[in-house]
Amino acid sequence: MIFYYVNSTDNTINMWNSTRCINLAVRNLNGGPNTADNWNWRPPQNAIIDFGLGIQWSASLATNISGTPLIDYANGLNGLSLYGINSGVLLMAESILTSASFESGWQVEAGYSAADGSQLWITNRTETPYSLVVVGGESSYFFTMGSGVYVEITQSALSASGYSLTTGQQIWGPVTLPNANPFDSLALCAQVANGTIYIAGYGGDVYAYNILTGALKWHYHTPSGGFESPYGVEPLWVAFGDITVADGKLFAAEGHEYGPPLFHGAQQLALNITDGSLVWSIDSYDVTTAPAVSDGVMTTLNSYDNQIYAYGMGPTKTTVTAPSVGVTTASPVTITGTVTDISAGSQQESVAANFPNGLPCVSDASMSQFMEAVYMQQTMPTNITGVPVTLSVVDSNGNYRSIGVTTADPATGTFAFNWKPDITGNYTVIANFAGSQSYYSSTAKSYFYANAAAPTQAPTATPLTGLASNTTLIYGLVAIIIVIIIIGAAIMLMLNRRRP
Repeated sequence: MIFYYVNSTDNTINMWNSTRCINLAVRNLNGGPNTADNWNWRPPQNAIIDFGLGIQWSASLATNISGTPLIDYANGLNGLSLYGINSGVLLMAESILTSASFESGWQVEAGYSAADGSQLWITNRTETPYSLVVVGGESSYFFTMGSGVYVEITQSALSASGYSLTTGQQIWGPVTLPNANPFDSLALCAQVANGTIYIAGYGGDVYAYNILTGALKWHYHTPSGGFESPYGVEPLWVAFGDITVADGKLFAAEGHEYGPPLFHGAQQLALNITDGSLVWSIDSYDVTTAPAVSDGVMTTLNSYDNQIYAYGMGPTKTTVTAPSVGVTTASPVTITGTVTDISAGSQQESVAANFPNGLPCVSDASMSQFMEAVYMQQTMPTNITGVPVTLSVVDSNGNYRSIGVTTADPATGTFAFNWKPDITGNYTVIANFAGSQSYYSSTAKSYFYANAAAPTQAPTATPLTGLASNTTLIYGLVAIIIVIIIIGAAIMLMLNRRRP
C-alpha cells in the first residue's frame, strides 16, 4: 500500500510504502539485508515496526508565493494541503477560509510530482469573495479530477472550470450549469469516471461534462415534489457526496439531512451514464452518504424503514416435471415447473412467510414495484409480468431441439406447456430461464418415456336393437312372402299348362 501525506511539523509532502516498511523491518530483525527474508513477504509476528521505515521519499513544500507566506497560523494560513492524486500529480491548495469554508477572495493551488515530490507549478487564483469553491476534493466529499484535469466548482455561482494538472493552466470554463435549480447552491458533489465529470446538486440536477473540453453531455432533473417537498422538487442529498458511478450507471439518492417529517416518494435513482436516462428507481430515502458498490452489488441505507438494502442480480432456481407414465405419441403431455428467486433476501422470515412456495421471478419492467411490495410493505401491483422459459427436448435419437417458449406466472412462478411427442423412446425435457438484468440464469431437467400409439382396430357389425331391428324383421318377412307368392304363381302356371 502506498499513500501520500503532509507533515505539518516540517511542512513536507511524503510518500509512504507499506512494502518497504515491512521489508526493512524484517531485514533489521534478521541482522541486515543479506538474508533470505529480503526476498520474502514475511512480516514479523507481534513485532512493533517503525513507521518511518516506510517513508520512500520526503520533499519540502512551498512556504510562500511571490513573497507572501503560506504559513501564518495566527492569521489562518496553515500551508498547502493535499486535495487529490491523478495522472502522477499531487494537487495541493491553500486559502484563508471564513466560517463554513467560504473563500475570502483567493486560493493558492499547486501541483507536485507523485514520483519524487518535486514542485511542478504553483499559482494564486482570484476567487469571488465569500463564495464556496471546491477544488480537487474537499475532504472526502468531492472527487473532481481525472484524465489529467481537475475541475474547480464554484458552488455559489453554480459554475465549473477545468485546469491542467500538469501545468495548472485553465483549459475550459467557466461554464454555468444550465437551468440549475437555485437550491443546488446549497450543496453540490461530483464524481469523475470514463473521461466525464458528473455534478449533482441539492436542487435535483445532475450534469455530465466532458472533463477534457467542458462540453455538456446531458442534464437530468428530478420530478416535481409537489406539496410533499418544501423545495418544489425531489432534492438529491449530496452534502456528503451522494453519487456513485459503477456498471454504466450513476447512482443518486433523493432525500435530505434527517429531520422529520420525511417527504413521500423519494427514490434511489439509477441513471444511464451515456445519456442520463432513468434506468430504474425504487422507494428509498437517503440521509447518509453515497451508495457503496462492490462485486456487482450496490448497498445503501433506506431511511424510510431504517434498513440496509443490497441491489444486484439474484440467483434463481428452475424446476420442471413431465408425466412419468401413460405417455404415448398419440396425445400431448403437460410439462410443468417453476422459476423462483433464491437470493438471500427471499429467505428472510417475513418474505418466506408471504411466499411459502418460493418468491416468483418477474420481468425487469415489473421489478421496482414488485420489490417494493415484497420488501417495503407496499401494495402488490396488478400488472406485473413473469419471465420467459424455453422448453427443449433430447429425443431417443439424441437430437436436441427447442419445442417452445412459455411465460411463468408472476404470482406463483409456475409455468405449464403442452407438447405431443413425435417419436417413441426416452426423452429428456430441459427448462431454461436465460436470466435478465435482474436475475442469473438457471436450468432444470426431467425425463419420460413415450410409447407407440395403440393400433387402430377394424370396425365390427353392431347388433341392431329397438325400432331398427323390428323394421328389419318386417322387411325380411315381406321378402319371404313375396318369394312364396312368386313360387306359388310359377307352380300354378305349370299346372295350367298340363291340362288338356
